[in-house]
Amino acid sequence: MAKLEYHEFPLMRYSAFIHWLESRYNDVERVYYYRSREVSKALIKEMSRLCSRNGIKFVVAGICSDRHTSEMLEYCKKEGIKSVDISIEYNNKTTNYPFDGHLSPLGHIKIGEKLISFLRTILSS
Repeated sequence: MAKLEYHEFPLMRYSAFIHWLESRYNDVERVYYYRSREVSKALIKEMSRLCSRNGIKFVVAGICSDRHTSEMLEYCKKEGIKSVDISIEYNNKTTNYPFDGHLSPLGHIKIGEKLISFLRTILSS
């Protein structure tokens, strides 16, 4: 196990540009150095295997409508892991905008309805 240390960029707390630059560096580091997507795929595959071995139904649900989520759901499909896209359109009604981008009660209901519909299909088979 490697010791986890964080070293922020100099002046990051004082310069919006340096903070932005550090954020982009973190994105690159996460994808290329730590290979986070490959780690996620390995974890999902292992969880699916363990569930299958123990008679548990396993589902991966994607809540974001972006390239990374689509890639993960496609990976699951290719591996025979049940998956569903439950993303919704993010707008003023489905989020807490203008205060923040988190889901509003209506947004949670819409995502929940999609997930419940999919789970009913899975559980009835």
